[in-house]
Amino acid sequence: MELVARTRHVAKVLRTAAAGVARLEDLEEEGAGGGLWRPIADPNEDPAPWWELTGTTS
Repeated sequence: MELVARTRHVAKVLRTAAAGVARLEDLEEEGAGGGLWRPIADPNEDPAPWWELTGTTS
């Protein structure tokens, strides 16, 4: 039961926070500053630099 509650909490945070995912191969080639991050909330969205996901500047 506790694992289910934690999983729900994590899912809620990932839907509302500016969290992104990137392929390891892309990170190795382009680096973390590359425009390769996809939002976890919508992985079908086009890749973007991490600062666009968070609303900050580079």
